[in-house]
Amino acid sequence: MRHFYRFFTVAALALALSACTSDPFKKLNAQADEEYLVPIRPGYEGRNPYWNIYAPKFTYAPAFGFETVDGAVKYRFSIFDRRNADNRWSFVADSPNASLAPVWNDIYPADVHLSVEALDKDGNVLAIAGERDFLRDFPFHGPYPGNTRPYREAAMRAALYTHRMPAVQSWKTCSTEPDLSCQLKA
Repeated sequence: MRHFYRFFTVAALALALSACTSDPFKKLNAQADEEYLVPIRPGYEGRNPYWNIYAPKFTYAPAFGFETVDGAVKYRFSIFDRRNADNRWSFVADSPNASLAPVWNDIYPADVHLSVEALDKDGNVLAIAGERDFLRDFPFHGPYPGNTRPYREAAMRAALYTHRMPAVQSWKTCSTEPDLSCQLKA
């Protein structure tokens, strides 16, 4: 009977450990995908201004401060890959400054163009409410591979690389004052 309890205890422990280590990143990746749909400090809440006027890339779904168009009932958001215009994503929203969350997880990391068209009640385009080019940045998707060399070795290599650069080596032959022509020649 004791052997049965030992076997049962070991089997239960092995099952619990295998359940914990099966794919720890699956849950974490799903959580990250969900969190990327929530804009950071969106201006449409009225508490903050639109902060991303000059931001070149986004990991989280952005919302832009485009102006409303008189007579517009809906706004069509069209996004396409600037390197391959065949890749397109679109959705319709009630506001020109809605978040891109409806299609954000479908857009792969790329240099994209966003166009927001104001639509009347019949679906005709009244005007362009706004346009924007930006980079849809890489989201988290673990696990990442381990480091190829220890951090100490990587730091030493970086320091040696910097030390051996012609611009740095030119300080040996130039005076104590920076001589830009000397650095440019090196």
